[in-house]
Amino acid sequence: MAKDGEKSEQVTCIGSGAKRIRSKYTCNPDYTPISDCFCVRFSPDDQYLAASFANGAINIYNAETGKQEFVLNSTPAGTDLAATPLPTTQLRWRPHSAQSKTKSVLISVNAEFDGQILHWHIKSGKCLHTITERGNQLFCLDYFSDGSQFATAGRDRLVRVYDEATKRLVQTLQGGDMKDTAGHSNRVFSLKY
Repeated sequence: MAKDGEKSEQVTCIGSGAKRIRSKYTCNPDYTPISDCFCVRFSPDDQYLAASFANGAINIYNAETGKQEFVLNSTPAGTDLAATPLPTTQLRWRPHSAQSKTKSVLISVNAEFDGQILHWHIKSGKCLHTITERGNQLFCLDYFSDGSQFATAGRDRLVRVYDEATKRLVQTLQGGDMKDTAGHSNRVFSLKY
């Protein structure tokens, strides 16, 4: 209980257990969302929190202060709705490794008709590399633990594995038809590498 003049700490009870979650900060509590959030991820060093949205934008927040520091792939105000990108459906930070010299790299996928895999350098705001999967909306991706490869999946039911250094496709995994072969036979919304 707060004493006179002191702020009361907000505690949210989750489930029936004894654990409590305390808010450290709220990213702009007066914010009215203009788009739904699809994915959030902390950077490997826990310095940043990235959030992807239905309007294609990616916001990068300082994990210590909660302040927005960078915006990637944003659509300028007044843009025609038909020109607005489809959702950025998933994000992953490239794991830190001796192989990669560039730090603070984020990879994203989107649900455009020709899905794109975008490598972002967050501090400069530049897209470092783009891979397009023709005719495939992308819903998910993940890095191999050492960052040497990443995998994507989406509408066409294929899981594609890429080499991080060359950005080349190295393997395609195909699901079954559930009659003659086992495997998934619908869109892929989640994967773990």
